[in-house]
Amino acid sequence: MSEMVERVMKAIDETIRLDAGFDIINPEEVARAAIEAVREPTPRMYDDAASALYRLYFGDGGFIGAEAAKEQARVTHHALIDAALKE
Repeated sequence: MSEMVERVMKAIDETIRLDAGFDIINPEEVARAAIEAVREPTPRMYDDAASALYRLYFGDGGFIGAEAAKEQARVTHHALIDAALKE
């Protein structure tokens, strides 16, 4: 189980235990589903990430456009989520 799946699983399991007072059947499965649900970033998420990457690497006179930076942010986000789901 990856560290991210374990973190999400514990957070979900603790929240459900505190809020509802019962155990979920398979917390790891729920954690993986939660991570998969956030795999595709919202437009705001990748706009903000793209802006940050663009400023970080290229400043105001960049060599790639904002759309390319946006796509790179989306691909990076997918890679991070995919890595969390491996194992």
